[in-house]
Formats: sequence, structure tokens, C-alpha cells
Amino acid sequence: MDQNKKNNKAEFNKKSLYSKLDKIIDRFPGLKKSLEENNVNLRNLDTIRVFAYGSLMREPHYKPSNREDGYLNGYKRDFCCRSLRSGTPKFKGLTLGVDKDEDGLVKGKLLEYKGLKLQELVHMFELLANREIPSVPIYEFKLLKVEQEDGNPVYAITCVADQKSENYVGDALNKRARQQLSKEEQLEVSIARKSLIMATADGPSGTSKSYFDRTLGFDVKQYPITMGTSEEKNLSKINLARKQKLYNEQQYIIRLTNAIEEKRAVLPKVEIARLEKIEIMQWTRFENRLSTLRKAEKEANNIKAPNTRQQDKPSV
Repeated sequence: MDQNKKNNKAEFNKKSLYSKLDKIIDRFPGLKKSLEENNVNLRNLDTIRVFAYGSLMREPHYKPSNREDGYLNGYKRDFCCRSLRSGTPKFKGLTLGVDKDEDGLVKGKLLEYKGLKLQELVHMFELLANREIPSVPIYEFKLLKVEQEDGNPVYAITCVADQKSENYVGDALNKRARQQLSKEEQLEVSIARKSLIMATADGPSGTSKSYFDRTLGFDVKQYPITMGTSEEKNLSKINLARKQKLYNEQQYIIRLTNAIEEKRAVLPKVEIARLEKIEIMQWTRFENRLSTLRKAEKEANNIKAPNTRQQDKPSV
């Protein structure tokens, strides 16, 4: 009798956790639909992957069992969504998203979660939802194919800009500008409009410029890319194509960085001082967290187990 009670309780707890998982998945705009379209049931997977391309790369919401480079084709990273975290209801800031671009490539991190117990799986998605779903709807979540370093495609849950959202900015251009301006002129106007917002906006989570500096700006300074080097002779076709696309991304980021600095420089001195005070505090916290993460990553690499792949069904 006691054993039957234990079994019944265990079954009840399992059903409760499944119900909680379903409710959490419903919180992610578009994710349930994307999973169904790809015939993926999270309950049946031993390995789940999340594609990180911003702050999540360096500060995962939940400790992954493995972390490796990933490449998302057909998209680009850009500050293309309005944000209340780095702005106000009257003057929203801009935040990072990945947006469709047939010539684009996003290099990020594949966060792998392998062998999670049901309760751990629920907790992992709960933390992801709390971290990545803002109060203002700007994202949708999709199951997309992301390439590993060797070109092997795997499925990963990816947060992308929702082009149907009223808070989607995209390139910040209207239809008339796209019709009348050349591609270079469109880019110039887009950068000018975005940089003005990012140089001035701030909110409860800090400034738009600070988040830009700690994501795209940080990547450019830490990992600058130069084309036309001798090493390119030894690169495979896929890696040479990746390098060119990532170089193009960096050139855009550099132009946007310079424009933001120019817009910031013409603000009143008292406003510059106020914004910089916020950014210094944010940067100090960022450096401290980054130092802690690097130390933990170094320790993890010393005991890292060999990576295994599932070939019989998609991993997420």
C-alpha cells in the first residue's frame, strides 16, 4: 500500500511538472508553434540547445553541460527592437536582436543541456523566460538550424526579432526611404537614426549605449577581424565565407560605434556626465562577472568530457 502511494505521488508530481513545463513554453512567443512544425517534443529529447548571441553567451541563464561556437545563417545581429529596460515609455531605447538577412551570419554560442531531469528542465526554461522575455513584446522564439564549427547542423532554440511587433525597428527606415535612397544611403540614414537613440536613451537597466558596448562593441574589440591575411589560404571554403560575413558585421558595428560617440559628444556636459556615471557602474559589474565566468570556464575545460551527438532525431 505504501509503495502504491509513493508511485501515485510520483506520477502526480510528474504530471504537475509536465503541466508546468507546458505553461512555461506557452510564455515564449512562437516557440510552441515552431516545435510543432518541426515535430519536436521537448519531453523526448536528451539534449536541448539554446543559441546565445548577446549577453547570454557570456552569462548563461542556467549552467550548460557544454558550450561551443555556433553559426546562424540568414540572420544578422542588430539593435533592431525598442526597449523599456534601456529607455522609458516616452523614449524607448534600443536592444539587441537577430533579424533576417539573406547575406548575414550570426556567430554565437550553442548552450547545450544534456540529460536534465524533468524538474531541472522546468527550472532551466523558467530562468530563460525570466531573462529573455521582456515586458514589451519584441521577440519570438524559433527552432532554427545552427551550424557547429565543423558545419554540422543542429537544432537550437533561438530568440529572433518579431517583425510583426509594434516595437520592431528593423533598419529604422520607412518605405519611402527604401524606394528613394541607394543601399549606402539607406545604411547611412539607418545608422544616424539608431545612433541618436543609443547615445541618449537610458532606463531602469542602464543605457542603450552601455548594452551595445558590452555586446557588439565588446566583441569587435576583443576579436577584431582583418581580411586579406595570409592565413586565408589555409581556410576551408566554409570558414572563409564565415570570416567574410563576420568581417562585414564588424565594419557595420564600427560605423555604428563611431556614430554613437559623435552623437554623445554633442550632448550637454552635465548629461554626458550623468550617462557616463551609469555606464561606469555597469561596466564594472560586467568586468567582475566576466572575470568570474572565465575562471569557471577554465576550470570546466580541465575536466570537459568528450562531446557526443544524436544522429537519430533532432536535438534542440
